[in-house]
Amino acid sequence: MSDKSKTSDKSKYITLNCIIPGEGVNDIFDVTISNANNNRVSSLAEVIKARRPDRFQDTDSASLDLYRAGNEISDSLVIDKSQSSSAVNIGGGIKMQLQDTIYSHFPKQPQLKSLSERYYEEGINVVVFPEPLPEALSKDK
Repeated sequence: MSDKSKTSDKSKYITLNCIIPGEGVNDIFDVTISNANNNRVSSLAEVIKARRPDRFQDTDSASLDLYRAGNEISDSLVIDKSQSSSAVNIGGGIKMQLQDTIYSHFPKQPQLKSLSERYYEEGINVVVFPEPLPEALSKDK
């Protein structure tokens, strides 16, 4: 009986691919974090800040806006990569509130796809906006 709780998805570490709008495909970075029942999105923001000190050294982790990409690229996240540029333009996604549990957004390890030219967008799990978006642009749906 206690073995069941030891194998629960709620106690696993997950790896998430993250991107910052305006950066290139080669700048996608991963973070590993526990999706334990009590671990919050605020913890994810702290891990992201620590992973990219070059970008977030002077940024409070509480000011990061984090958006979860959906499984279906057309449903919640639009990524447009110009063939003449390595920059990625991102729109959409589901805003994750700092008080949300990580488990509520990622109950299990997202399937990480190849970051090849054709499928790179499916490998994005979290879009990190270094500063809060204006309210008019940050609508959840």
